[in-house]
Amino acid sequence: MPPRDHDAGHERAATSSHQRSLEAVRRYYEVNTLWMSALGMGRGEAVLHRPVWAHGVRRRADALHFVEAQIASELGLAPTSGDAGGDPLPHVLDLGCGVGGSALWLAANFDVTITGITISPTQVRLAQHAARRRGLVQRCRFIEADFHNLPALPSAVGAYAIESFSHASDVARLVRQAAACLAEGGRLILVDDYLTDKDRGAALAARWTSRFAEGWHLSNLTTVDALTSIASEAGLRLVRRHALTPFLRPIPQPVLAMQLLLAASPLRAGWRDSLRGGTALQVCLANGWVQYWMLAFAKSNS
Repeated sequence: MPPRDHDAGHERAATSSHQRSLEAVRRYYEVNTLWMSALGMGRGEAVLHRPVWAHGVRRRADALHFVEAQIASELGLAPTSGDAGGDPLPHVLDLGCGVGGSALWLAANFDVTITGITISPTQVRLAQHAARRRGLVQRCRFIEADFHNLPALPSAVGAYAIESFSHASDVARLVRQAAACLAEGGRLILVDDYLTDKDRGAALAARWTSRFAEGWHLSNLTTVDALTSIASEAGLRLVRRHALTPFLRPIPQPVLAMQLLLAASPLRAGWRDSLRGGTALQVCLANGWVQYWMLAFAKSNS
């Protein structure tokens, strides 16, 4: 095959693989969003991520929004004043916004406008409804889009992804897309699970990390160092890394055992996938094969 034909074939294969991954993630959230919102760890706060019980955190709502508070601090957002003085509010992107809980919490507590991106039509509808109900439609908008291929958006002082980055099938492309949306000095903040070097290559570690990735439809589980290298190529410099694993509360053993049984039962595929991935994550965290980090990267054109 001539080189040009070979390159074209490789590109078509990559596109096809990305589309399959995208559709799998969309189906996963179309099946699971409603029960995750009602029964998951973030129930009552419209978030689909884990609570972080950092030092001094006592209330469950504060644990669920701990990472949002850290994001606001990293971006230098000003607390809501009720009067922005007519000046345009800073704009932030939520890459993988779920049902909008993080964006709405930030918009309610800080002077900011947020665009939330999700590939799930169900999540867009729920987020838009919540914005109307809370009177935040002027500050938050939610759109259905692939965060690998962002639409034209206003320049942003920051972009964040909370437990959504690991769904990316093309990490370099996602990072480049996010960087292109950021103003000079803007921040890309990624809160997610990252592989460690512990037991790298060992069969047991590989089996459980694969089970975690397959269950939650994670196209990439990478290391902090590998991501830092990719970000550097996109003009993003790591400026903060905050270890969050010590502040996660493990699922009680009886509950974990029940989830393992349910994950092996003939449940609807999407539900089974979620349980299977969640229980595998607990095993991976307990053994130190993955760690939960908040990473902040700064854009510099120099």
